[in-house]
Amino acid sequence: MLTPSDSNTNKIIKPYNMKRGKPNVILFVGLQGAGKTTSIAKYAHYYQRRGWKTCMVCADTFRAGE
Repeated sequence: MLTPSDSNTNKIIKPYNMKRGKPNVILFVGLQGAGKTTSIAKYAHYYQRRGWKTCMVCADTFRAGE
């Protein structure tokens, strides 16, 4: 796993902490067949078991014929 850092100052950025009572958005990006759907379902299940409300939304940029 990569450690996020600011490219200007090389300071290590702390990981995001989920906040209860506010919307938290996690973006998954990857190629076809990379396992995004499986990973998203695992994240949703993980947080649901801990009492969080989850919602999964998907979008696709596929354009037939191009």
